[in-house]
Amino acid sequence: MGLLYETAILTPLAAGYLVLLAARGGGGLGRLGPQTDVLLILGGAVTALPLVLFAVGARTLPLSTIGMIQYISPSCQFLLAVLLYREPFTTTHAAAFSCIWAALALLTWDLRRRLRTIPAPAAR
Repeated sequence: MGLLYETAILTPLAAGYLVLLAARGGGGLGRLGPQTDVLLILGGAVTALPLVLFAVGARTLPLSTIGMIQYISPSCQFLLAVLLYREPFTTTHAAAFSCIWAALALLTWDLRRRLRTIPAPAAR
């Protein structure tokens, strides 16, 4: 929620600065038409909304799940770049990717092993 508060506090200041730049003939607003201006303005909200929703959702998830998401998301982006957009994939990339997922596999194995030894809480 800190991001939400920070954005709410800084938005009027940033808007005032953009208006000042536009009045002096600078800045990016007012040059390409009102449709582009609206898209630029809404771009900030479209960017911030998923971050705010993730922060709200993360409060209800266990940290192990959030950690797994933090590994899966960049890996999916990496695979998308290599497989769909044909980004170069060198042996260095393969080694780094393999090390990251090997470490994740070890972490997951250790977590599951420890969770099996912890007794379940008694029912009331």
